[in-house]
Amino acid sequence: MRRRTTPPALAALVASVAVLLTIAPAHAAPQPDGASRVRGDQWHLRYLKVAEAHRISQGEGVIVAVPDTGVDPHPDLASNLLPGTDIIPGGSGDGRRDRDSHGTSMAGLIAAHGRGDGLGALGIAPKARILPIFDSPPRGEGEADALAAGLEYAVSHGADVASISSGGGSSERLVRAVDAALAANVIVVAAAGNRPQDLSVGYPASESGVIAVGGIDRTGKHAAVSVTGPEVDVVAPAVDIYSTSYDGKYSKGTGTSSATAIVAGAAALIRAKYPYLPAEEVAHRLTATAVDKGPPGRDDEYGYGVIDLVAALTADVPPVGFGSATASAPGDVAPATTAVAEPAGGGPDDGATARGLATLGVIAAASGVYLVVRRVDVPTTRRRGSAGSVGGVPNHTPLRLVLASASPARRKLLQAAGIEPDVLVSGVDESQVVTDRAEELCLELARLKAQAVLGRLRPTPDEHTLVLGCDSVLAFDGEILGKPADEADATRRWERMRGRSGVLHSGHCLIDVTRGARAEAVASTTVHFAEIGDDELAAYVATGEPLAVAGAFTIDGLGGPFVERIEGDAGTVVGVSLPLLRRLLGELELSITQLWTKVAPGGQSVQPLG
Repeated sequence: MRRRTTPPALAALVASVAVLLTIAPAHAAPQPDGASRVRGDQWHLRYLKVAEAHRISQGEGVIVAVPDTGVDPHPDLASNLLPGTDIIPGGSGDGRRDRDSHGTSMAGLIAAHGRGDGLGALGIAPKARILPIFDSPPRGEGEADALAAGLEYAVSHGADVASISSGGGSSERLVRAVDAALAANVIVVAAAGNRPQDLSVGYPASESGVIAVGGIDRTGKHAAVSVTGPEVDVVAPAVDIYSTSYDGKYSKGTGTSSATAIVAGAAALIRAKYPYLPAEEVAHRLTATAVDKGPPGRDDEYGYGVIDLVAALTADVPPVGFGSATASAPGDVAPATTAVAEPAGGGPDDGATARGLATLGVIAAASGVYLVVRRVDVPTTRRRGSAGSVGGVPNHTPLRLVLASASPARRKLLQAAGIEPDVLVSGVDESQVVTDRAEELCLELARLKAQAVLGRLRPTPDEHTLVLGCDSVLAFDGEILGKPADEADATRRWERMRGRSGVLHSGHCLIDVTRGARAEAVASTTVHFAEIGDDELAAYVATGEPLAVAGAFTIDGLGGPFVERIEGDAGTVVGVSLPLLRRLLGELELSITQLWTKVAPGGQSVQPLG
């Protein structure tokens, strides 16, 4: 693990924080057959049952930032290496140079893809991409502000996970950067520290919300090198860990750096499998499914236990704060088997410490949607919904619906149906999705809008939060018609559409933030347009209304008289299909009646029904 120093001017702010020293990987002697030998030497792959986990997820589409000594384009890693940045002088300019080996080793543990046929190093998430950030000098100590700048870069460049195999002193800027990363829905994983230099968990692993990682040895026992403390969340293999190095070589390292990269890879697997889960829920899932070691329950050596990749990707556990909730697996995923409470690998005490999942009352997943949670103190028995609850959520629990849309028409439609949503505008760039299928386009945009607001939410256990993302497009003559570019474009569209018909598709993505579940679908309605005259058309376009809506028309505004009839749900054309919303809520084991509000006489108060 690499050491971070504190700028002298800020030393007084962190005088109580222990400084973590670096144990960099020791370079193995060059081997002519290194690519054929390294996979067998990677014992942690077998211990963590990586092959089984890879049948479920390989980290597809996830970006993992690695602020470190840079990352060399090793043959086993190069295809997954993005251009990054240099925070300090002496690199290649884009983070893709490493004269120390530490950064390349960490990146390889996360996302090495190997060379096929069992050759080369393999990472925990071999289809994730690495964002390399050169912020630590070779064989030297990095600065806290340099790490802060690296995290800021990671957040602004779309990182899903940040793997920090360093620690020690902090600074005001670093604290702000860590907080900003967590607020931006980035999963931050950091090393706890290495003995004998370190006596306690340093920063940023000591920060609340950061996943602090300790280490175990080949037998599954606490690694002597690993720091202990109340901040430790989980542990992973940390002794004799083989990975990639610079100039196409391989390395062997011991320390919590390696364990941190492995856990970051595990986070990438979960995020790829369940991309709608907030970062906090990914951390919940890692700790909830960890295999308990040492004294029963959480302890300062093992935290909540050894990570279990397969259980983390398949187990169904109650959400934090909702011990009686239930859930089931996504419809596009084979039903998960009951998570077995056993160690992730073959240590000599495999059967003796199998307690973690049993104390959570883990149950098998069925069809529908999926639920995850952090390890919490809950009863070992679990109940499904009874007469006083829907889907395990008590009827008296407030349901908060967040509408991820700036459309006043959607909000007005929901309000007319007795639902008072909060509005958070997603700010999604709609041009980023390119497809020639209208249904696929509107659903993907709805999904992106819903996901975009997740990182800005802070749900509490006494509030059940839902996010609804919606987007609409008109399919006409085999062409997708979104919002017109200008008045001339709107006029041309209406000249084509008048007297004819098109199909309005509205994508709906409903995310149960509290339970980490998602349901989504597209509603489609055929719209028959009136034979509008040129004067009427010119007057309508001049109002500006058609410029702000898909297909250049509305039915709930000035454009209503120009629609002769519709076949299907009129709400779809406005942008929210209430019957579809009801069905999606049903898939999440909720009822639309839980979203109703009633207004007392005179409109003096609003309260949930039921």
